[in-house]
Amino acid sequence: MKKVIVWFLLIGSLLCTSTSFAGFFGDIVSTGEPELHVCTSGECGLDEGAALVKSWLQDIETERTASQYIQDVIRYTLTFLSIVAVIYIIYSGFQLLTGSGDEEKMKKSKNIIVYVIIGIILIWLAFPITTFLINTILNAPSQ
Repeated sequence: MKKVIVWFLLIGSLLCTSTSFAGFFGDIVSTGEPELHVCTSGECGLDEGAALVKSWLQDIETERTASQYIQDVIRYTLTFLSIVAVIYIIYSGFQLLTGSGDEEKMKKSKNIIVYVIIGIILIWLAFPITTFLINTILNAPSQ
């Protein structure tokens, strides 16, 4: 029964991580490959480059608050930490399988898996708590 629960948690954490990480690359996938601009006119200079960069900057979203930028950084950091945690679970599972029946190694590997699962839960609870606190602090009425 314990093996079923561990496998269920492992697969669930992999699915949660992969779906959240997929959103990170959604913009690249939906827009296709980036456009490569090559100077063909023979007059390639600073003015042409500046004009090209200005045309790119017109598409950048500028109406965002500091809170939204902080939330994006936190979201990407939490996704990265979740991926690291899943890799650590896989490593610990490998150590568990190759423990050769050594009770100390098996116990250590099982403890690592439990601690990493608890860490993943805490990581994913950190985002809503942080978002709530940031929104509360930044949107608090001034007295």
